[in-house]
Amino acid sequence: MNRISTKLTLAAGIAIAFVMAIHAGFRVHRESQVFLDDVRNDHLVLGHALAETTAALIERAGPEEALLAVDEADRRRDHVEIRWLTTREAQPSAREVREGGERFFVTRIPVETAAGPAGVLELKESLAPHDIYLKDTVWRVTMVTLMTLLACAALVHFAGWLVLDRRLRPLVAGIRRIGEGDLSRALPRDGRDELAELGRELDEMRRRLAELSATAAREADARVSALEQLRHADRLSTVGKLAAGVAHELGTPLNVVSARAKMIEKGESEGEEIPDDARVIREQAERMTAIIRQLLDFARRRPAQRSPERLRELAASVLAMLRPHASKAQVDLRLEGEDAIEAAVDPGQLQQVLTNLVMNAIQAQPDGGEVVIALESEGEDVRLSVRDRGIGLDEEAKRRLFEPFFTTKDVGEGTGLGLSVVHGIVEEHGGKVAVAEAEGGGTVFTVTIPKELR
Repeated sequence: MNRISTKLTLAAGIAIAFVMAIHAGFRVHRESQVFLDDVRNDHLVLGHALAETTAALIERAGPEEALLAVDEADRRRDHVEIRWLTTREAQPSAREVREGGERFFVTRIPVETAAGPAGVLELKESLAPHDIYLKDTVWRVTMVTLMTLLACAALVHFAGWLVLDRRLRPLVAGIRRIGEGDLSRALPRDGRDELAELGRELDEMRRRLAELSATAAREADARVSALEQLRHADRLSTVGKLAAGVAHELGTPLNVVSARAKMIEKGESEGEEIPDDARVIREQAERMTAIIRQLLDFARRRPAQRSPERLRELAASVLAMLRPHASKAQVDLRLEGEDAIEAAVDPGQLQQVLTNLVMNAIQAQPDGGEVVIALESEGEDVRLSVRDRGIGLDEEAKRRLFEPFFTTKDVGEGTGLGLSVVHGIVEEHGGKVAVAEAEGGGTVFTVTIPKELR
């Protein structure tokens, strides 16, 4: 606010200085003219009086007596020099002259007698007092101007503090809080002037922004909740599709556990065979526990949390979970890429992305085939591709592939949510997903995500 006060003070000072300078010029000119007019009038009064006296003396006593009277008048007046001139030496006039660098005011008045022009009286007065007076006038005007400027500067500065600093600073602080997202504190509204009206309008804007922010927050929470429910529904749908494969995968260890338990129960195992049978039962139970835990971890709803993860390990866990389903469909699963590739991802969400893409790739090959997950590092990004040898996609399907509830599968085989969920998760990670035809036939989905948080 001090900068505005300074600008106002400078503007007011320049305006006042301009006005005072014009006023001073007029005043000095007027004072000078008044002084010269006074000198001229004094000369005329004195000159005419002396001219009449001199003319009378010339007629009565002769020119010599008249000249003596002029000399006597000159001696009596210190500031005015009086001389007698013949008509041949000078003409009547009243003007300023400069002699030796000094200014004088000279008045010449004719002396008329009955016999005609007798001569001219010259009154000569120095204008040095006039110049001193003008200097004093300029000094006084300058001092008055400076004092006026100082007084106005102080007044403007005080007004700036009173209006700008004291009134505007709370408004600026309130606007800054609004800019930082704090919409809880009201702005100053008191008063009847323009600043008060500005405060009321800004506070009304803050109130509306607070309402809109609250509405947007509720809608965002609802959207996040709906999106999470949608993703959870997609995970549960995938779990349902995997159920048959998981049941088949559990069949073998269950048969082994049952057989070994019966052997122990019937006493067919003796001596050292009993611990061996118990160890086999424990190993198969751990295998079944791992299969079920993997499926439950995939289906469990959990908050998103991104952290550096080894992508090959995540991809391997997805393939391990989907391998029974792939085996049933006679599809081989293969993983390519370096072990050390890392990226800041939410492991559960990335597993869901890969699961959906691999499931689609398996279903795109009804007669069996191969699905390859490839990992590749590209500068600050990581690229994951899922390639199949299926029937491919037409242009219409490629254009609408990531729309919610769009599916190319038969009724009952797909919800149309999988790829939409994939697209949303990848975008939340600051990445992108693309689909293209694979070399040699089939389809390749490419997911590109940054290695670091953005």
